[in-house]
Amino acid sequence: MALLRSAKKNELQLAGVRNPSGDAVGKAITKAELARHCRRKTRGVQNTTILLENLFLSFMDATDTLGVPLLCDDAIEILNTEKKHISCLQDPDGVTLYTKTGEIMKANISLPVYRCGRGFTSLESFHNHIKQFIPGKTNS
Repeated sequence: MALLRSAKKNELQLAGVRNPSGDAVGKAITKAELARHCRRKTRGVQNTTILLENLFLSFMDATDTLGVPLLCDDAIEILNTEKKHISCLQDPDGVTLYTKTGEIMKANISLPVYRCGRGFTSLESFHNHIKQFIPGKTNS
């Protein structure tokens, strides 16, 4: 992230922006650049659970413009039932999800280019194969 921020600051200076603020640099970085040059990691089961609980609690009494509740009455109960799956959504320990595919120069700074394995067809196929090998009945 530090390299990307430096490169973006240099780009802004080359474009004529004198001494760009940290806020201006942050706003100039696109989502595509973040995805291409920065590795990310999930927050962990405990933090994700707390964030989801807080989100549900903040929307429990919320309604749309017609007064219709955004969440059903048993939303918290459903969350409590489904919490056991939060660990399945986390990055596995010891598994490298990012592959460095190259480097590019941006404003005289060399930035790594990453490809993330999260959500790729090969990973989804792997989960499908695991499901096929587990004995028992499925609903599909």
